[in-house]
Amino acid sequence: APYAMSLFSGTPSNGTYTYSTTLAKAAHNYYFEFQEANGGSDKEPVLWPNSGPIVTNTSPTLSNGYVTPLEGSLVKVFNFYVDYSDTDGDTPTVAKVYIDGAPYAMSLFSGTPSNGTYTYSKTFSTVGEHNFYFYFEDGFGGSNRLPSSGTLFFRVYKCGDATGDGVVNIADIVYLVNYV
Repeated sequence: APYAMSLFSGTPSNGTYTYSTTLAKAAHNYYFEFQEANGGSDKEPVLWPNSGPIVTNTSPTLSNGYVTPLEGSLVKVFNFYVDYSDTDGDTPTVAKVYIDGAPYAMSLFSGTPSNGTYTYSKTFSTVGEHNFYFYFEDGFGGSNRLPSSGTLFFRVYKCGDATGDGVVNIADIVYLVNYV
Protein backbone atom coordinates (compact mmCIF):
# COMPACT_ATOMS: atom_id res chain seq x y z
CA ALA A 1 0.00 0.00 0.00
CA PRO A 2 1.36 3.45 -0.80
CA TYR A 3 2.09 5.88 2.01
CA ALA A 4 2.67 9.63 1.59
CA MET A 5 6.13 10.74 2.72
CA SER A 6 6.92 14.20 4.13
CA LEU A 7 9.87 16.43 3.34
CA PHE A 8 12.21 16.17 6.33
CA SER A 9 15.06 18.40 5.16
CA GLY A 10 16.29 20.13 2.01
CA THR A 11 14.16 21.22 -0.91
CA PRO A 12 11.40 19.28 -2.70
CA SER A 13 13.71 18.49 -5.62
CA ASN A 14 16.77 17.71 -3.50
CA GLY A 15 15.67 16.65 -0.04
CA THR A 16 15.23 13.89 2.48
CA TYR A 17 11.73 12.47 2.88
CA THR A 18 10.39 10.48 5.83
CA TYR A 19 7.43 8.35 6.87
CA SER A 20 6.82 6.81 10.32
CA THR A 21 4.47 4.03 11.36
CA THR A 22 4.20 1.13 13.74
CA LEU A 23 4.66 -2.19 11.99
CA ALA A 24 3.00 -5.47 12.86
CA LYS A 25 5.15 -8.35 14.10
CA ALA A 26 6.21 -9.93 10.80
CA ALA A 27 8.75 -9.75 8.01
CA HIS A 28 8.24 -6.67 5.86
CA ASN A 29 9.33 -5.48 2.39
CA TYR A 30 9.45 -1.96 1.04
CA TYR A 31 10.25 0.19 -1.99
CA PHE A 32 10.22 3.88 -2.82
CA GLU A 33 8.22 5.39 -5.65
CA PHE A 34 8.28 9.05 -6.59
CA GLN A 35 6.09 10.91 -9.06
CA GLU A 36 6.93 14.39 -10.25
CA ALA A 37 4.41 17.07 -11.13
CA ASN A 38 5.54 16.98 -14.79
CA GLY A 39 4.67 13.25 -15.06
CA GLY A 40 8.12 11.77 -14.45
CA SER A 41 8.48 8.94 -11.91
CA ASP A 42 11.08 6.70 -10.34
CA LYS A 43 10.98 3.51 -8.28
CA GLU A 44 13.78 2.11 -6.12
CA PRO A 45 14.63 -0.68 -6.33
CA VAL A 46 13.32 -1.11 -9.86
CA LEU A 47 12.50 -4.86 -9.89
CA TRP A 48 12.18 -6.26 -6.36
CA PRO A 49 11.28 -4.67 -3.03
CA ASN A 50 13.89 -4.35 -0.31
CA SER A 51 13.73 -6.95 2.48
CA GLY A 52 13.22 -5.85 6.05
CA PRO A 53 12.67 -4.84 8.64
CA ILE A 54 11.70 -7.97 10.54
CA VAL A 55 9.66 -7.10 13.61
CA THR A 56 9.88 -9.90 16.19
CA ASN A 57 7.95 -10.80 19.30
CA THR A 58 9.25 -11.27 22.83
CA SER A 59 7.44 -13.75 25.07
CA PRO A 60 5.69 -12.32 28.12
CA THR A 61 7.07 -12.69 31.63
CA LEU A 62 5.13 -14.13 34.57
CA SER A 63 6.26 -13.53 38.16
CA ASN A 64 5.04 -13.41 41.76
CA GLY A 65 2.42 -16.13 41.28
CA TYR A 66 0.70 -17.18 44.47
CA VAL A 67 -2.59 -18.13 46.16
CA THR A 68 -3.93 -16.70 49.37
CA PRO A 69 -4.59 -18.29 51.73
CA LEU A 70 -2.22 -21.26 51.32
CA GLU A 71 -4.54 -23.21 53.57
CA GLY A 72 -8.22 -22.66 54.26
CA SER A 73 -11.59 -24.25 54.94
CA LEU A 74 -14.28 -25.28 52.46
CA VAL A 75 -16.09 -21.94 52.90
CA LYS A 76 -12.95 -19.85 52.37
CA VAL A 77 -12.41 -17.95 49.10
CA PHE A 78 -8.99 -18.66 47.58
CA ASN A 79 -7.48 -15.82 45.53
CA PHE A 80 -4.88 -16.54 42.85
CA TYR A 81 -2.56 -13.76 41.66
CA VAL A 82 0.21 -13.44 39.06
CA ASP A 83 2.11 -10.51 37.56
CA TYR A 84 2.17 -10.33 33.73
CA SER A 85 4.62 -8.17 31.80
CA ASP A 86 5.20 -7.95 28.06
CA THR A 87 8.06 -5.76 26.80
CA ASP A 88 6.32 -5.52 23.40
CA GLY A 89 3.22 -4.07 25.08
CA ASP A 90 1.07 -7.05 24.10
CA THR A 91 -2.14 -7.68 26.01
CA PRO A 92 -2.60 -11.37 26.86
CA THR A 93 -4.99 -13.30 24.62
CA VAL A 94 -4.88 -16.24 27.05
CA ALA A 95 -4.72 -15.57 30.81
CA LYS A 96 -5.41 -18.73 32.80
CA VAL A 97 -4.76 -20.39 36.10
CA TYR A 98 -4.95 -24.18 35.95
CA ILE A 99 -6.28 -25.63 39.20
CA ASP A 100 -6.13 -29.42 39.51
CA GLY A 101 -5.67 -29.49 35.72
CA ALA A 102 -8.77 -27.39 34.88
CA PRO A 103 -8.33 -23.93 33.24
CA TYR A 104 -9.92 -20.81 34.72
CA ALA A 105 -9.86 -17.37 33.07
CA MET A 106 -8.05 -14.68 35.02
CA SER A 107 -8.91 -10.98 34.91
CA LEU A 108 -6.87 -7.82 35.35
CA PHE A 109 -6.66 -6.84 39.03
CA SER A 110 -4.31 -3.84 38.85
CA GLY A 111 -1.96 -2.10 36.43
CA THR A 112 -2.35 -2.18 32.66
CA PRO A 113 -3.27 -5.19 30.52
CA SER A 114 0.31 -5.49 29.21
CA ASN A 115 1.96 -4.89 32.60
CA GLY A 116 -0.33 -5.78 35.47
CA THR A 117 -1.51 -8.22 38.09
CA TYR A 118 -4.16 -10.78 37.12
CA THR A 119 -6.46 -12.58 39.55
CA TYR A 120 -9.00 -15.38 39.88
CA SER A 121 -11.07 -16.29 42.98
CA LYS A 122 -12.72 -19.59 43.86
CA THR A 123 -14.12 -21.68 46.70
CA PHE A 124 -13.62 -25.46 46.78
CA SER A 125 -15.91 -28.35 47.60
CA THR A 126 -13.22 -31.01 48.09
CA VAL A 127 -10.76 -31.20 50.96
CA GLY A 128 -7.10 -32.05 50.57
CA GLU A 129 -4.12 -30.80 48.66
CA HIS A 130 -4.76 -28.99 45.37
CA ASN A 131 -2.28 -27.88 42.71
CA PHE A 132 -2.11 -24.94 40.32
CA TYR A 133 -0.01 -23.12 37.73
CA PHE A 134 -0.40 -20.04 35.52
CA TYR A 135 -0.35 -19.93 31.69
CA PHE A 136 -0.47 -16.84 29.43
CA GLU A 137 -0.17 -16.16 25.68
CA ASP A 138 0.42 -12.79 24.03
CA GLY A 139 -1.34 -13.50 20.70
CA PHE A 140 1.86 -13.29 18.65
CA GLY A 141 3.35 -16.72 19.39
CA GLY A 142 4.77 -15.81 22.80
CA SER A 143 3.70 -17.71 25.90
CA ASN A 144 4.84 -18.37 29.43
CA ARG A 145 4.02 -20.71 32.28
CA LEU A 146 4.64 -20.24 36.02
CA PRO A 147 6.18 -22.35 37.37
CA SER A 148 7.93 -23.36 34.12
CA SER A 149 7.31 -27.01 35.05
CA GLY A 150 5.47 -28.75 37.86
CA THR A 151 2.84 -27.09 40.00
CA LEU A 152 2.34 -25.06 43.19
CA PHE A 153 0.19 -26.34 46.04
CA PHE A 154 -2.43 -25.23 48.56
CA ARG A 155 -4.64 -27.11 51.02
CA VAL A 156 -8.40 -27.08 51.66
CA TYR A 157 -9.68 -28.54 54.94
CA LYS A 158 -13.01 -29.11 56.66
CA CYS A 159 -13.47 -27.06 59.85
CA GLY A 160 -13.11 -29.30 62.91
CA ASP A 161 -11.23 -32.00 60.99
CA ALA A 162 -8.11 -32.06 63.19
CA THR A 163 -6.88 -35.39 61.75
CA GLY A 164 -7.15 -34.21 58.14
CA ASP A 165 -9.09 -37.29 56.99
CA GLY A 166 -11.94 -35.24 55.46
CA VAL A 167 -14.58 -36.02 58.14
CA VAL A 168 -15.36 -34.53 61.53
CA ASN A 169 -15.79 -37.30 64.10
CA ILE A 170 -14.63 -38.58 67.49
CA ALA A 171 -11.13 -39.21 66.11
CA ASP A 172 -10.69 -35.44 65.85
CA ILE A 173 -11.53 -34.99 69.54
CA VAL A 174 -9.13 -37.78 70.53
CA TYR A 175 -6.41 -36.18 68.39
CA LEU A 176 -6.96 -32.78 70.03
CA VAL A 177 -7.00 -34.25 73.58
CA ASN A 178 -3.75 -36.11 72.90
CA TYR A 179 -2.23 -33.01 71.34
CA VAL A 180 -2.97 -30.84 74.42
